[in-house]
Amino acid sequence: MLSRGHKENHPATVQNYFYAIIALSVLLYLLGGLGVLVVYSNNAISFAREQIPFYIELKDSASEAEIFKLEQQLGKSAYVKTGTVRFISKEEAKKKLIDKDLTEEDIMIFGENLLPNSIEFHLKSDYIGQYKKIVSELKTNQIIADVSHTEEVVRSFSTNLQRIGFITVIFVLFFIFVAITLIRNTLKLSMLANRHTIKILQIAGAANDYIQKPYINRSLINGLICGIMATFALIISIFVIQSQIEELKYFSSLTSFIAIYAGLITFGVLIFWGSAYFSLKKLFSMPTEEWN
Repeated sequence: MLSRGHKENHPATVQNYFYAIIALSVLLYLLGGLGVLVVYSNNAISFAREQIPFYIELKDSASEAEIFKLEQQLGKSAYVKTGTVRFISKEEAKKKLIDKDLTEEDIMIFGENLLPNSIEFHLKSDYIGQYKKIVSELKTNQIIADVSHTEEVVRSFSTNLQRIGFITVIFVLFFIFVAITLIRNTLKLSMLANRHTIKILQIAGAANDYIQKPYINRSLINGLICGIMATFALIISIFVIQSQIEELKYFSSLTSFIAIYAGLITFGVLIFWGSAYFSLKKLFSMPTEEWN
């Protein structure tokens, strides 16, 4: 609706704005859904990455005091997940192998248990990409014989996370392009429908800022409506999905979801306002007769 005497009530214009609001709301909803999917994926990947065990094989010459000191150092280090440092004695390692269908004869050599004492720990998700450096540093310790881990699993998690980030960026850019194109075309149709009124206002001496103000105000309101509609639909979708797949609750993040909701509303307002502002600026740089 245009303020101070000029109205934007042409049926085609109203219909175009309605379609633009619905379309942008759907795009924002899809964008929000993509964000939620990334949150679930990242949290699930972080959880899985932190389940990868690393084993420090200790030398037989290591004393109890040295082993205890190493455990304390690992427990306080920034890269080790809290509560995952655990000492595994030779006897405990032998029992585990026997439980895996091996016999004591398979393990004992000349009646002696040659399995090493070891320390198990798990890396924090953020440090998985630095595991080679961490392993190299640990091997410099005099009481450590070796550090074993499943390298292929670690590498695959790092690769998958990079792929998710790359795909996310592509989808975001695509949604932004579609939304901007749609809004700009809708605004141009609106301006064309009202160009005779605008021409009369210009002849009457009205400043361009005065003529553009109702369109700018409407774009802000429309953007806010789109953001709220998309957010409301996304909240309902998350509630329904989590009620059907309860495991997803463990990988959800209220803080991340709130950030997504706020981002959708903000993005809706900015994209509608930005599209309107730059389209109007371009149109009003030309005579109304050339708007076609």
